Amino acid sequence: MATLISTSASNAGSTIADVLSNWVSDFGGSAHGTANTGGFNGGPLSGTQYSTSSKAGDSAFIAQSDTGLSYDIQKHVVTGDLDSLKLGETLAKAGTNFTLDTTKVSFTDLNWNTATTNAALTDLQTLNTSTPAPVLEQISDLLAGLESSFADAVSNYNNLYDNDPTYTFDTITLEQLAAVDAAELTPIASPLFSESELAMAA
Repeated sequence: MATLISTSASNAGSTIADVLSNWVSDFGGSAHGTANTGGFNGGPLSGTQYSTSSKAGDSAFIAQSDTGLSYDIQKHVVTGDLDSLKLGETLAKAGTNFTLDTTKVSFTDLNWNTATTNAALTDLQTLNTSTPAPVLEQISDLLAGLESSFADAVSNYNNLYDNDPTYTFDTITLEQLAAVDAAELTPIASPLFSESELAMAA
């Protein structure tokens, strides 16, 4: 199956990099040691899920592999093929699996190899938004992996709408990716009453 991004329809006009930049700014950086409520779900060094919470606030992520992830303590790398990545808030553990109370954005069917998986997770583990380095530079390997995963979708959109400018991973919006079934946008909840109805009732 093709890679899919799922997020709120409020992000329809944003690029993938825009959405990630906003989440990373909230995340700030990974918590380590006793402050981190995540880790591998299967034990100290392996599992089908790896998660990390923010060093400040509720932001967290869950990386998942159908075949398993593990940490090579000698080489200091994560091995395994990443299949999905969820970015959101309030990390918890239900049974043997990690969960997020709120998922802001998720990527499914990534099918990344070990090299791409390790590079992307290293970005998320080492980023620190309090440093002068631009946010997108700090997640450059994560973005490179996603650019490769969405390459076919970007090409499909350009072929489908050949009268438009030629779009790239850096310029195509989620609304455009949705047109080629590469993005799923959750509708924004409507208020129970419209502003005019509230005004009449006042």
